[in-house]
Amino acid sequence: MFTALIIKTGILQWGDKIQQDIYEAYQWAIAAGLASKDNACIMGGSFGAYSALQSAIEYPKTYRCAIGYAGVYDLNLMFNEGNIKNIYEGKAYLEDTLGYDETIRMKMSPVYHANNIEIPLFIAHGKKDEQVPFEHVARLRAALDEAKKSYTWHKFSRESYGFFDPDNHAEYMKNVLDFLNKNI
Repeated sequence: MFTALIIKTGILQWGDKIQQDIYEAYQWAIAAGLASKDNACIMGGSFGAYSALQSAIEYPKTYRCAIGYAGVYDLNLMFNEGNIKNIYEGKAYLEDTLGYDETIRMKMSPVYHANNIEIPLFIAHGKKDEQVPFEHVARLRAALDEAKKSYTWHKFSRESYGFFDPDNHAEYMKNVLDFLNKNI
């Protein structure tokens, strides 16, 4: 029942209600003394990277920085690129979760709102990613460049969805720590 409730609350609400839940959880953690206000960076991979950047757009004064790796940044692109649509129930999942309206998906896609990002970003992606194709980050970088937003960027030429080579993982984590030390 709980799993069904979580799945149902995410349907057609990637860009707003889920981000609101993350924001409210952070506010709760501040009130409970578990997090400090104005001293947090939001971070994630894949959907978590999407959430990190979408949260930076929806709540621009909340986080000090955002980090995303293997991120979904263009929801319309998910319908045309990557292997999600090819796995069992993948296309139905995309249609049920993100809907049929390209305009709404654009509204929920960080790539179309890069000009609203006001905090430092660190983005990383594997060039051989078939789950969340490299095109997501290429489009995001182009949008950030067009909006004249600075960001820290790292590409892993021989990685796919995530970082599996121990040396690449160590390099990524070192870069994340450097980024956090600079921005928090």
